Amino acid sequence: MKKIIRFTLSFALIFAALFTSACGDVVKKDAKFKIVASFYPLYITALNLTDGVDGVEVINLTNGRVGCLHDYQLTTGNMKTLTAANVFIINGGGMEEFMPRVEKDNPKLVVVDSTKDLNLDWIKDDEGHINSHVWMNIRHYIEQVRAIAKGLAAADPEHATSYDTNARQYEEKLLHLEEEMKIELEGLPNRDVVTYHEAFPYFAKEFNINVVANIEEEPGHEPSPRQVEEIVKKLSSLKNKVILTESAKSPNSAEMIAYETGAQIYAIDPVEGGEANKDAYIEAMRKNTKVLREALR
Repeated sequence: MKKIIRFTLSFALIFAALFTSACGDVVKKDAKFKIVASFYPLYITALNLTDGVDGVEVINLTNGRVGCLHDYQLTTGNMKTLTAANVFIINGGGMEEFMPRVEKDNPKLVVVDSTKDLNLDWIKDDEGHINSHVWMNIRHYIEQVRAIAKGLAAADPEHATSYDTNARQYEEKLLHLEEEMKIELEGLPNRDVVTYHEAFPYFAKEFNINVVANIEEEPGHEPSPRQVEEIVKKLSSLKNKVILTESAKSPNSAEMIAYETGAQIYAIDPVEGGEANKDAYIEAMRKNTKVLREALR
């Protein structure tokens, strides 16, 4: 009987040791510094800033498939992700309309607003609504990169030097990209375009392209017949008629306007979704440059 008891106790001790070890591994895994980005362009930024940094996990809250966050509704899975996060990186400028709920449910979550303290010349529509697609302007995007690196360094001082170094290296790449694009786009004979959505004005401002009109003034709202008529009139007066959409499949309203005016439709990538590739922003902007050269020459 005593032998059985001793055996049972020994087995229990071994099991407890194994369980403790297993739990230790789980704790170690869960102890990663979790950085969550609200959507794709910020996720790409975080991948660059954390490159080579141990013990850090970067998560895209919306999985790279949602695109622009206007009117986005958080899921239960999103809320669980944020509950486990150390830092939440957002674009700001009204992009993440769900932030009141996030802050209410996660009062201790560190939020890094990438545009909050930046000296940006915000573009507004006729009703005064802010256009928050600032990452489409390389100079503005660089400012976002710096702000995010600063926020991460404050939240995770152990890796502050790495975040700063990575930010500087990424900035050099972006400045080279800007110079390359300006050379490619200068001297084009035509600069006027009609865009489908509001993602393009910051890009246009940086590279001296004139947006004559936006087909969809508000995300998700098709233009009224009167608006379509006005756009057709403006576009018809142009020598080179170009409509820029944001996907290979053009919306019906863009197709209709193109039919009425004889305009050509070209797809521009707003860098709002894609693969987990730290060079995705640079690659997308280079492709956009090629598209614009073809559209405006």
